[in-house]
Amino acid sequence: MDVVSIIDDVHDCNLSNSSYTIYWNSGKSGKNIASINEYVQNNSIPIREKYLAFVNQFHESSYLGRRILDYLDVGQGYNLWWMSTLFEKSPFKTPGIYNCQKLLALELILSKLSFKSVHLYSNDELLIESIEMLCETLEVSFKCIQSTDRLHSKKEYYERIMEIITRAKRTNKILFSILAQAFSPSRYKKTGNGNSLFVLSYLLNIDLNKLNEGRFYSNYWGGIQNIFDGKNLNMNWVHTYLNSNLIKSFGEAASLVKEINRSSPLNVQHSILQSNLSFSGIVKCFIVYIKLRLSIPNNNKIKKLFYSSNSNIWFWPYLKKDWNNSVYGSTAIFNLLMIFIFDSLLSKIPHQKNGLYLIENQGWERAFIHAWRRYNHGYLIGVHHTVMRFWDTRFFDVNVDTELIMKLLPQPDLIAVTGPHMKELYDQTGYSHEKIVEVEALRYMHLNNLKSKRKSAKYKDTKNKNSFLILGSGNYKETQNILNVVSQNKILFDSFVSFIPHPSSVNRYYFDKDVIKEERRGNFDIAINFSVAIMPPSTAASVDMFIIGLKVIIYNENSDFHLCPLLGIKPIYYASSSEEFSAIVQSDHTEIPGKRFFWDDVSLPRWKRLLKKLGYDQET
Repeated sequence: MDVVSIIDDVHDCNLSNSSYTIYWNSGKSGKNIASINEYVQNNSIPIREKYLAFVNQFHESSYLGRRILDYLDVGQGYNLWWMSTLFEKSPFKTPGIYNCQKLLALELILSKLSFKSVHLYSNDELLIESIEMLCETLEVSFKCIQSTDRLHSKKEYYERIMEIITRAKRTNKILFSILAQAFSPSRYKKTGNGNSLFVLSYLLNIDLNKLNEGRFYSNYWGGIQNIFDGKNLNMNWVHTYLNSNLIKSFGEAASLVKEINRSSPLNVQHSILQSNLSFSGIVKCFIVYIKLRLSIPNNNKIKKLFYSSNSNIWFWPYLKKDWNNSVYGSTAIFNLLMIFIFDSLLSKIPHQKNGLYLIENQGWERAFIHAWRRYNHGYLIGVHHTVMRFWDTRFFDVNVDTELIMKLLPQPDLIAVTGPHMKELYDQTGYSHEKIVEVEALRYMHLNNLKSKRKSAKYKDTKNKNSFLILGSGNYKETQNILNVVSQNKILFDSFVSFIPHPSSVNRYYFDKDVIKEERRGNFDIAINFSVAIMPPSTAASVDMFIIGLKVIIYNENSDFHLCPLLGIKPIYYASSSEEFSAIVQSDHTEIPGKRFFWDDVSLPRWKRLLKKLGYDQET
């Protein structure tokens, strides 16, 4: 075997001299053919563990006798490494993570072959750089064949520029919003005693109808708020302000919190997290930032550390942007500001017996946890409020090999998981069972009502057994591809296929209006009238559809399903071509009950046991 061809871009490829072909983004495996996406899915655990081992041990890497952890130490126990997007490992913030894992898969495939040369068909500069370095290490020749379609290249260039502009606008909006809040303080008296409970949440998902009736109600916390009220707890609600369609400025947020406090009893206080930032805190932040920039080695020295142990893969091309942003850029500044915000808040607040927060393993949560510990507050529980994905590596901090090292990481005392699927995934991470506690999925309890409605006789009489619903995601291309494949196969549908765009999408979609009917954005309750839901892999709405009883079809032309929250759950159907999609649509749509995904007992027995364990027994 002389030549291995790796196909990334879809353009004319001369494979006459190729002995083995590897498809980077699509294709099916066969004789002398491999699909990287298929290989990753078939070898998911060892590939994921290898990447996690690299990240979880990277802070021990050293230059001139100092560890990365030492370079990023900003004093008082706070450390920017734990807050970096590199360590956070979010596939949404760092999409290069999956390409790093695909590179590990490529290395495993190549290790079983005997070859002299690699031909790469790609215009992706990061992929070219990564594979060229791999070939240099393996001492085999490398040739890159790029597309001559300049229009395609210009389009990619334009998309890249727009992505940079959009990201810069979003980052600047967050930073300027935080800075503005230093001059618009909105502080409230904090309560604390032996019956106190601290809750860190988001100033989102607030039921304004209930607020107009004189009661604060957060859809993140659902029915547990009735139990809080019944126990007459001294509660401190601290809300993280995020710009949204509902609350467009910090001034609006401050006004909303004032209204919430007016409708709350005296033993319950609400405040905005960012109101704890002072002008002196901003000055200190930028002093620390300048010192940090002067002390960290330049990229030519750091990039040599980006090799995984027992591997020839160099991760630097795909991760350098995250490194730069986390130690030099807006992420570093944001994280330093969050350190000063949490330190100010938790140094002044009275002792809190227990704390709850919505765990997403974002970098700033590490500053919160450390400040909580630094000022000797009580037990801290991270509540996992949303779905958990196999490839969402944010939640895979601990494994057997790094357990001792990871004791340095700021972590909650307990993690509250909301269903058997999530608990199974946490078991894979290496977390001690003693740190996991079961609770009901407060944010998803409303699905019980939809499920009941769907099963009722009223809807059984009117529901079409072959009715289809498309749910869009925030990814325009994924959603448009589904609309295209449905339009191409319109002969298969007896009636209109309804389409609900993602609430955050502002794009215009193109589809055959003779077969697809666009519904109002966010109108998910109509799902009870359908039998089949079609959606891209990245949307968490697939879980909602699965729970209320729809047959779920996941469609992605790249054969990449790694961000699907239902990956590994049966029965879920996957298609990556028009032919596969057509076959699934024409198959039997008889409902097959799936396994339980969330704990959803409306009486909240698990939550009640947890509150009892935390010492809240007294009922009023």
